[in-house]
Amino acid sequence: MGLGLWLATAPFVFGVFDQTEFSSAVQSVTEDRGLWPAAFRNTLTGWNDVICGGLIMVFAAFSMSPRNGWAQWANAVIGVWLLGAGILFWAPSAAVYSNDMLVGALVVALTLLIPMMPGMSMEGMMDETDTPPGWTYCPSTYLQRIPIIALGVVGWC
Repeated sequence: MGLGLWLATAPFVFGVFDQTEFSSAVQSVTEDRGLWPAAFRNTLTGWNDVICGGLIMVFAAFSMSPRNGWAQWANAVIGVWLLGAGILFWAPSAAVYSNDMLVGALVVALTLLIPMMPGMSMEGMMDETDTPPGWTYCPSTYLQRIPIIALGVVGWC
C-alpha cells in the first residue's frame, strides 16, 4: 500500500503536471520521432501514476484477505504495466521514468516473487523428499550443480 501511495503522489512531488519547459534534448527527440508534445506525454505519465497508485492501494487492501489471491495477481499486472508504461508514453522526465521502473519492479517482487505464489499451499511447497517423482537421483544436489557452475564461470571469463 505504501508503494501505491508513493506512486499516486509522485507526480505532484516531481511537478509533472506543472512542467511546461523541457530540455533541448527532449524537444529534439520529440521532433525527430514525431511524438506527441512533451507536456502531453508528461501529463499522461502523471495520470498513469496516479491511477496505478490508487489501484495498487485498492488491490493491496483486498489482498490482505487470504480469499482474495486474485488481488496479488492484479497488483503484479499493474507492476508489469509500470515497467513498460514509461517506454510506451516516452516519459520526458528521467526521474519519473526511473520511479515507475523502480515501483513496478518492487510491486512485482513484493506480490509474487518474495511471498509464496497466490493459490499455492505451504504443504505443496514443503515436500520432504529430495528426489522428484520418477527420478532416481536429486538433480538439485551440489554434485549435480558443479558442472553447471563451472560452465557458468567459464562463460563469464
